[in-house]
Amino acid sequence: MEVIIQAGDAFERDLPGHFRANDAGDRLIEDETGAAYRTGFYIGDGTGVGKGREAAGCIMDQWCQGRRKAVYLSKSSALQVEAKRDWTALGGLSVDIQGLDVFPLGKPITMPTGILFCTYATLRSQRHDEASRLQQILDWLGKEFDGIIVIDEAHALANAAGTETQFGAAKGSEQGLAGVRLQNALPRARILYLSATGATDPANLCYAARLGLWGPGTAFPDRNAFMAAMDEGGIAAMEIVARDLKAMGLYTARRSASLASNMKRSSTS
Repeated sequence: MEVIIQAGDAFERDLPGHFRANDAGDRLIEDETGAAYRTGFYIGDGTGVGKGREAAGCIMDQWCQGRRKAVYLSKSSALQVEAKRDWTALGGLSVDIQGLDVFPLGKPITMPTGILFCTYATLRSQRHDEASRLQQILDWLGKEFDGIIVIDEAHALANAAGTETQFGAAKGSEQGLAGVRLQNALPRARILYLSATGATDPANLCYAARLGLWGPGTAFPDRNAFMAAMDEGGIAAMEIVARDLKAMGLYTARRSASLASNMKRSSTS
């Protein structure tokens, strides 16, 4: 319940400033005539706490407020079973959750309401005629969509900003870029990130544009400046980021009681 309350509060705030997406859709540019982007929330709880149940609770919160469309992104189609388990445990119907692969690529999604489950591999897929799963989702949601998008195992988008190698700069992965483009195309969407390893590496936050880590009102003018500072500061800098996000009510990270108990017994023995 604490997470649902904190996430709900975060979703009612906007990031400072106005923005528009660049032509590629993978970067936000400050623009006074652009859109206001809604603040997101990050669940960084460890294994066993119940991130799936928390995500289902946040979806149910929005569902009860009349927002009957949602998107659930995750790493594997097998996790759709767990998503249905958590959703039905809160009183939802199993049929409310449908996989995107049920709908042919290039055809409209005919589900009037419900939770669209999509893997990252599916999200990044497209045909040679430029029909893409991303565009299919955007057409279903509509430009004014203000419901919730759950980004489960969010660290799977970690390479959205690209990487520096000994051979030069490598562009961001198609998977990470697809996740960023989905967020940038829907400024009023409520973005919920889930990952137990969210604040362990700077690359694990490069896709999290809705946390206000860079841009107006921050110490970093853009994502590149933030990433450079985190690389230089190391794990200590990441700890400060996690602390500040918690203080702003945008991040939570706990571990299960059973895990803490086991760790305590192990250290004493």
